Amino acid sequence: MFLQTGYFVKTKNNELKNASHFPWINVALVNSKNGNFNDKETDFLTINLIAIVCAKGQEIDQGIYLSPLMQIARALNWKLYLEEDDEGNTEIEF
Repeated sequence: MFLQTGYFVKTKNNELKNASHFPWINVALVNSKNGNFNDKETDFLTINLIAIVCAKGQEIDQGIYLSPLMQIARALNWKLYLEEDDEGNTEIEF
């Protein structure tokens, strides 16, 4: 699903990064227990968290990430949360 967007390339079985035309992003598909996880490969049937880390800075419009990530969240029937925004607000649901 991530690869179909054209914004991501696979780096490991359960990890992706940005395609060359997209700003920096790292995506880990993991099995989480209480929000904790490690980077070992995960069986795709047990994935319950997609951890996303992306570039942050004045030169990066964070909105560029929302369209493909919302598309993926809708397709999975999952929710997308921003851990923290620039104003210090946490757990923001999109």
